Amino acid sequence: MGETTSLLWNTMSKYWRNELNSLTVNRTLDPHPFCGSLDMDIVEKAFMNTSIFKMIEDNDSSGGIGKILRPALEDADLDGTYCSRYNEAVRTKG
Repeated sequence: MGETTSLLWNTMSKYWRNELNSLTVNRTLDPHPFCGSLDMDIVEKAFMNTSIFKMIEDNDSSGGIGKILRPALEDADLDGTYCSRYNEAVRTKG
């Protein structure tokens, strides 16, 4: 695994990643306690509607500080479906 891939691998709970990816299931890991019960699009959109998110987004003309609004610095910007699309990529590609 390259350094960037390794960084991305570590941004998600190992328990949730294990549940999502049936290709690499580790039967010794317990299920994640709540990730599967959340609608991540709703959670993501709620976060995007907070005043702090909007304040940072509206005042980030240089594109620097706005990176803190991402799940991890290597991730793309949130758009309301980023987390569910990331989950789907883990589910289908590992």
